[in-house]
Amino acid sequence: MPAEALTAAHATPPLLVDLESFERSLLAANKADQTVRTYAKAVEGLTSYVLSTGMPRDARDLRREHIEQ
Repeated sequence: MPAEALTAAHATPPLLVDLESFERSLLAANKADQTVRTYAKAVEGLTSYVLSTGMPRDARDLRREHIEQ
Protein backbone atom coordinates (compact mmCIF):
# COMPACT_ATOMS: atom_id res chain seq x y z
CA MET A 1 0.00 0.00 0.00
CA PRO A 2 1.42 3.43 -0.94
CA ALA A 3 2.45 5.72 1.92
CA GLU A 4 -0.19 8.26 0.87
CA ALA A 5 -2.93 5.66 1.26
CA LEU A 6 -1.65 4.68 4.69
CA THR A 7 -1.58 8.31 5.79
CA ALA A 8 -5.11 8.92 4.50
CA ALA A 9 -6.41 5.78 6.18
CA HIS A 10 -4.91 6.80 9.52
CA ALA A 11 -6.21 10.37 9.21
CA THR A 12 -9.82 9.19 8.91
CA PRO A 13 -11.48 8.37 12.22
CA PRO A 14 -11.99 4.57 12.25
CA LEU A 15 -15.73 4.78 12.77
CA LEU A 16 -16.02 6.72 9.50
CA VAL A 17 -13.76 4.49 7.40
CA ASP A 18 -16.58 2.15 6.42
CA LEU A 19 -19.39 4.73 6.35
CA GLU A 20 -19.66 4.72 2.55
CA SER A 21 -19.84 0.93 2.54
CA PHE A 22 -22.52 1.05 5.25
CA GLU A 23 -24.51 3.57 3.23
CA ARG A 24 -24.23 1.40 0.10
CA SER A 25 -25.43 -1.64 2.03
CA LEU A 26 -28.45 0.29 3.30
CA LEU A 27 -29.29 1.46 -0.21
CA ALA A 28 -28.86 -2.09 -1.53
CA ALA A 29 -31.32 -3.22 1.15
CA ASN A 30 -33.74 -0.68 -0.36
CA LYS A 31 -33.76 1.61 2.69
CA ALA A 32 -35.20 5.07 2.14
CA ASP A 33 -32.75 7.87 1.33
CA GLN A 34 -33.78 9.70 4.51
CA THR A 35 -33.07 6.58 6.57
CA VAL A 36 -29.59 6.32 5.04
CA ARG A 37 -28.92 10.01 5.79
CA THR A 38 -30.20 9.64 9.37
CA TYR A 39 -28.03 6.59 10.04
CA ALA A 40 -24.99 8.31 8.51
CA LYS A 41 -25.54 11.37 10.74
CA ALA A 42 -25.79 9.05 13.76
CA VAL A 43 -22.45 7.45 12.87
CA GLU A 44 -20.90 10.91 12.40
CA GLY A 45 -22.31 12.05 15.76
CA LEU A 46 -20.99 8.98 17.54
CA THR A 47 -17.60 9.54 15.93
CA SER A 48 -17.51 13.14 17.16
CA TYR A 49 -18.49 12.03 20.65
CA VAL A 50 -15.87 9.27 20.75
CA LEU A 51 -13.11 11.59 19.52
CA SER A 52 -14.04 14.41 21.91
CA THR A 53 -14.12 12.16 24.99
CA GLY A 54 -10.98 10.13 24.34
CA MET A 55 -12.81 6.84 24.03
CA PRO A 56 -11.46 4.03 21.85
CA ARG A 57 -11.36 5.17 18.22
CA ASP A 58 -11.95 1.72 16.80
CA ALA A 59 -15.55 0.48 16.89
CA ARG A 60 -14.31 -3.01 17.79
CA ASP A 61 -12.92 -1.59 21.04
CA LEU A 62 -16.04 0.31 22.08
CA ARG A 63 -18.10 -1.33 24.78
CA ARG A 64 -21.56 -0.66 26.11
CA GLU A 65 -20.02 1.06 29.14
CA HIS A 66 -18.35 3.63 26.86
CA ILE A 67 -21.63 4.60 25.20
CA GLU A 68 -23.70 4.64 28.39
CA GLN A 69 -21.41 7.14 30.15
